Amino acid sequence: MARHLALLDERNDRPDATVTLDFALNRLAGIVDKLVVYPENMQANLDRLGGLVHSQRVLIALTRRAFAREGRPTGCPAQAMEG
Repeated sequence: MARHLALLDERNDRPDATVTLDFALNRLAGIVDKLVVYPENMQANLDRLGGLVHSQRVLIALTRRAFAREGRPTGCPAQAMEG
């Protein structure tokens, strides 16, 4: 009987989640519809950053490489620790 009630509670949560999702998607659609994009400004900002847009990928790759060998820092992180 308790299991049946637990399943009943799960089913009752779904309409609330659906209503919340509908609200969020409608809000997002309104934002996207009113979004104004200026390609020239975007390119100017990218140029001004000098390639830093991709720096997160480089940092993640360096971190993975540095800690790949049994969790021991090598390469750049080890040099940074030396001061």
